[in-house]
Amino acid sequence: MAKKKEFDFSDASLIDDILRKKYGASYEVGIDSTIDNEPVSTGSIRLDMALRIPFPVGVHELYGANQSGKTTTALHAYKNATEKGWYAMYVDLEQPALDDSSVERVGIDPSTFRRYRPTSGEDACEFVLDIFKHRESAFVVFDSVGSLVSGVDLAKQMDENSMGIEAKLMTKFLKKVGNVIGRNHGRLIIINQIRDNLSSYGGHETTPGGNYIKHAAISRVRFAGGTGKIRAIVEKDGKKEKIVGYMTTATIIKNKRAGGSGVGQSVDIPIYSVGGFYQPLELVQLGSELGVITKNTSWFIYGDEKYHGEAAVLDAMMNNEELFKEIRAKVLDLCE
Repeated sequence: MAKKKEFDFSDASLIDDILRKKYGASYEVGIDSTIDNEPVSTGSIRLDMALRIPFPVGVHELYGANQSGKTTTALHAYKNATEKGWYAMYVDLEQPALDDSSVERVGIDPSTFRRYRPTSGEDACEFVLDIFKHRESAFVVFDSVGSLVSGVDLAKQMDENSMGIEAKLMTKFLKKVGNVIGRNHGRLIIINQIRDNLSSYGGHETTPGGNYIKHAAISRVRFAGGTGKIRAIVEKDGKKEKIVGYMTTATIIKNKRAGGSGVGQSVDIPIYSVGGFYQPLELVQLGSELGVITKNTSWFIYGDEKYHGEAAVLDAMMNNEELFKEIRAKVLDLCE
């Protein structure tokens, strides 16, 4: 009887070779997080700072009140992902949630905007899974869990009850897609809402789609949550006042990839009615806090220029792209 070959398992490199032959690319030695941790800007400087690594590889949940900035954040991130040369897709379950003006206001060309309108929840999940299986560094927005309807529910009569179907579907979907996302460096942004919790257990609020979303997401951001309220941004034109946007509050609930950085932190974000996140206002506020812009009573001083009132410096930045870029570069440099 031939003697069984014995391996020297004290030799780590030999073990590595054996495992690589058997398990292929699934077995790795060493971690290179360069690709996985490449940030995708949310479009808000303050939110990017709070997250530290905005939207790295993995699943992310944006949830909160209606018209609180969830879709705006997702669209800004979609635009920034495409600027990196990545394949991006918007899965629109809230049909029709978006129109040309919705994507144009954040700088996306409607003629290049990829959107899929699924016929059922299963159709949406299979479609997203196929994208991550076949595309490297794909960026997908799933809008939204609250509008997810299973094919089972669609086939039922209106008076027939069903419980937990969508939650089970999301759980199965996230377990399957999570494995593929990690291998192909994908990013999935899930938009969700807040509902009243009718159960006597837990808090008074809950989110659709079951609890597994909370587990699968490596970051969770709540919009207009807690004490945060949506507040109008008003511009004065002589004696008239015009609402040009609103302020919302984003709170970091979970931030696993960044080591929990910013968890519990809330940031106020201005949203402009015709332009998505209002970065000029963010820059004026941050610039004043960081000393890039000097504020003296109602005067704002930058270099040799003086501006009377916040509206004046905002107007200057909106009409002078070089000034906007210069202040933005200095603010971002101090924020790193």
